[in-house]
Amino acid sequence: MNSYQYLAKVYDQWEIMMGASFSMLMFPRLKEALEKINRSIRSMGDLACGTGTLAIAMAKTGVQVLGVDHSEGMLSQARAKAKKAGLSITFLQQDMRTFQLPEKVDLITSFYDSLNHLGTLEGLQQTFDAVANNLNPKGLFIFDVNNRNCFEKLWQGTSVFHHEEFTLILENTFNEKSLKAQSLTTLFHRRKEGIFFEKFTELCEERCYSDEEIYTALSSVGFQVLTKEDFNPFREITSIGPIKGFWVCEKGGP
Repeated sequence: MNSYQYLAKVYDQWEIMMGASFSMLMFPRLKEALEKINRSIRSMGDLACGTGTLAIAMAKTGVQVLGVDHSEGMLSQARAKAKKAGLSITFLQQDMRTFQLPEKVDLITSFYDSLNHLGTLEGLQQTFDAVANNLNPKGLFIFDVNNRNCFEKLWQGTSVFHHEEFTLILENTFNEKSLKAQSLTTLFHRRKEGIFFEKFTELCEERCYSDEEIYTALSSVGFQVLTKEDFNPFREITSIGPIKGFWVCEKGGP
């Protein structure tokens, strides 16, 4: 699992530098998906909620939201943003493979390829099982995952992002045999004194999962896939084709 201990400090600014907040790109897609199946949501959990952007957007619509993330750095940012927005959102530091919400909810989301951070099929299976256990009967699980095209096109080479407060360097590799991807992240962040920069490094690892693997893992814990579509949320790189799968699933049984 990736901690994002240092990247959390600049995560929102970095997203904006790439064009837009991914969470806010997914917000209308999520609302549209709920409208298509004519489902109203009173409560939800946002799994791997990061800095809380989506959780805050949903809370503003009147939904009771719980946020879960493994990174305390991300959660610290999320709590500060929710407080600034005047919202009461509970953020929990838990492992997505074994998370437990205080109460069951109508919807669980997991966006920005968070599930790809699970390095094994066993971990993916454990997470789907935990999701099912935290949903109400007929509860919804809506998530995205990076597909192979994404890893082959975007997880190769080096990218550099410059900001007045930081420089971020991403060195990406994808192994087509193991289906594992790595991103060595180097962050030079301006210190409060304003003159010197501190250097931090983190290694982010992801795994590519096939649709068949995901279908099998979902069905084994009683999920029915309502819709699945491939998409590319970034207008700047539409030429490379779909890079993600968007899954809408319903929990079966009690």
